[in-house]
Amino acid sequence: MTYTGAIKSNIYGLYLRFVNPHFTLTSWRLCGIAFLALGIFGFYQVVTNSISTWSAVVFGMMLLTDASVVLLNRHDMGPVSLGLCLRLLFIALWMSVVFRGPSRRKYVLIGVVVGISIFEKLSSAVMVVPLLIFLLASSKYLRRSWLFSGLGFLTGILPLLLVNASSFLHGLGFISLTNVGDGVEKLPLKGYFTEVLQLGQGDRARRWILGDMANPLLVRFEFSIMLLLLAIALFTALRLRSSREMTLAWQLLCCYVAVASGVHVLPNVTFVHHWIISTPFHYAAIALAIGAMSPAEQRLSEYRIYRWILVACLAGLIAIRLPGMWDLETSMAAGTTAENWSPALTRLAELAASHASDSAFFATDWGTGTQIYCFGDGQDDLLYEPYWSTDPEKKTLDSFKATKKNNVYTLVRGFVPEYQQASASVQAVFRSRLFIGRDN
Repeated sequence: MTYTGAIKSNIYGLYLRFVNPHFTLTSWRLCGIAFLALGIFGFYQVVTNSISTWSAVVFGMMLLTDASVVLLNRHDMGPVSLGLCLRLLFIALWMSVVFRGPSRRKYVLIGVVVGISIFEKLSSAVMVVPLLIFLLASSKYLRRSWLFSGLGFLTGILPLLLVNASSFLHGLGFISLTNVGDGVEKLPLKGYFTEVLQLGQGDRARRWILGDMANPLLVRFEFSIMLLLLAIALFTALRLRSSREMTLAWQLLCCYVAVASGVHVLPNVTFVHHWIISTPFHYAAIALAIGAMSPAEQRLSEYRIYRWILVACLAGLIAIRLPGMWDLETSMAAGTTAENWSPALTRLAELAASHASDSAFFATDWGTGTQIYCFGDGQDDLLYEPYWSTDPEKKTLDSFKATKKNNVYTLVRGFVPEYQQASASVQAVFRSRLFIGRDN
């Protein structure tokens, strides 16, 4: 994938290099979960003494009851965990600037976080908008804020710039843009924002990963309550901009809308693991709005009605999420999976690894090769994927002649239609008389 820096994969590679040289599914999944845990821990460490206890609790409740967050991190669908970790740090640093005072280091770190986010996966280019909103909102704290954040941003994105400069100088164009614009099929705007607002129930993620679905009634309630929460939070935040909490709340809401809109206009197909980039900006905004209208803030007593509406909506949101989370955990405990995530693929990879000494495997299309390569600990002469080649037939013949194994297996998945023609070419070679004898 030319649009991702594979940071998490490389960090896991260091684990394989220095801790345990054998790939396991458990350690790989735990790597992603650890990033999310690190992001949550880092968030609360940075915002200590910056936001109220009430705001901190509300934020944690909304984030940890979000079924999409739980499921996409648990099953590692794209680099969701690292991206969310970086967004949590971005928001925490922003809060620290507002509530605990600015510093050059904070501005540099915020720029670095956004730059790394984009290098981590190109779809996070939409994070440039929150960075601009942050700078426009907080430049009053530090006159040279744009300079320091700009330097940090260039530092974070430098690997991406170097890789693309190299590919361009070698006549290959900008490598990160090679797949941009391929097969763009977007949801209608209304349908897209409906999906974004009801991400907390994890319906799309469940359909894709588990092969089941969230309760339709709870999904509709999620959409309605979240929309009401955002509307009330925005209204009160705009009315009470003299409060730092409320000012930051409406700015974060602007980030939420901007990021969600940016993902929709990206020149490529997007799915739930892209839509979640707008999380957790809205959770932070709602948490700040509720915290700012706590009973201790007597000067806000005239807005007590809005506070109670927000609290009631929050209670309703958590109330409908808890049964959804229970159902989700029950499905995962039962081993429910969609065909795309079937444990049979893991068993296939384990079987292939156990026969690595005398067998080679030819993946004729996408969906089986990575598992075998990982469980085989990257052994040479174990896996071949000729369907990637511009000439699959020649690549298959060359690879077959190169292997020193006594047994050769072909693997056909048929999962991704775009590889059907290449897969048919590879299979045709194996069906031909060329493979009657090894000498041929």
